[in-house]
Amino acid sequence: MVRNRTPILELKVLKGGRARLTGALVASGPVVDLTAGHQFRWLCRSGPDAKEKIVIIFPDMHALIYRKCIQFSG
Repeated sequence: MVRNRTPILELKVLKGGRARLTGALVASGPVVDLTAGHQFRWLCRSGPDAKEKIVIIFPDMHALIYRKCIQFSG
């Protein structure tokens, strides 16, 4: 499966460096954006990248998701 990073980049610009769940600014500055885009469902199971399936989050939360410390429901 080929990744399409465009939806994640568009959401990151829209959110302006703020995490979706808290609204907190992750970092400031014109070039700095440390937020991460995460798919609610595995890309291989849910089809192509789409804004509707992505959440913008803090990088540490993204790491916790992959360590299976945090899970999304729904």
